[in-house]
Amino acid sequence: MQQIFQGFTLLLLGLLVPCFCLTQSEHLSVMSFNIRYDNPDDEPNDWASRKPHVANLILKHRPLAVGIQEALFNQKEYLDAQLIGYQSFGVGRDDGQNAGEFSCIYVDTTRVSVLKDGTFWLSSTPGVPSKAWDAALNRICTYVYVKDKSNKSQFHIYNTHFDHQGIEARNKSAELIANTIENNLQVDTDIIILMGDFNDEPYAQSIIRIKQLLNDPLDSESIDFSGPVGTYNGFDNSRSIDERIDYIFYRNVKAVRHSHILDRREGHGFISDHLPVKLSFSL
Repeated sequence: MQQIFQGFTLLLLGLLVPCFCLTQSEHLSVMSFNIRYDNPDDEPNDWASRKPHVANLILKHRPLAVGIQEALFNQKEYLDAQLIGYQSFGVGRDDGQNAGEFSCIYVDTTRVSVLKDGTFWLSSTPGVPSKAWDAALNRICTYVYVKDKSNKSQFHIYNTHFDHQGIEARNKSAELIANTIENNLQVDTDIIILMGDFNDEPYAQSIIRIKQLLNDPLDSESIDFSGPVGTYNGFDNSRSIDERIDYIFYRNVKAVRHSHILDRREGHGFISDHLPVKLSFSL
């Protein structure tokens, strides 16, 4: 009788262990992608030539959420139609509606419910379209708070694009976003994702400020990394991609893989002048 019981126990464990391993191996991911604004002078890298590749890359990786930078309204409309299962959140930076570039977030609504969303300006008057300090242009940060439909985890996801000229503006923007994240935390264990084009390299003051609050996956040797160290390619195939200005920062998840995605179009052209950045993690 004891042998029968032991045999049954071993059989039961044999059935349970593979299920446990499968659950543990499932990873979520988020992506940040500066898609380059629709500039007709970019030929042969104009938006019309690149847009199906942008949409296909996102659908290929199917992240939980993807933060887009530099999207004009017509580009956002195209992605809205192509990214089936996703819903976009965000407004144009020039008027708070459809004018100017978006830093929108696409959320896979088959997997999460959106609890709240919004956009604020990176300025001393964040509630209205504006610029401040030494910024050349209006800059924004869009956010969504979502809940996973399967495990009820809540995510605070932020997507931004810092100014390309103003050093003070980038530093002040980092301070504003860090303070906003801290003020919006409901509990200290809330999951935080901050991504975007920060127009600063890792040694810059703005990035150092963000890393006082959140983790940078490239600071950990235990996280798998793939791709070149940089993210900006400038549509130049001969360029060494070592300028890192696009990031995904995180908190309260276990990061397992980080990628600067080097996918190309036919003829070896880049999909954008920035590489997409992807972070895979477990809860």
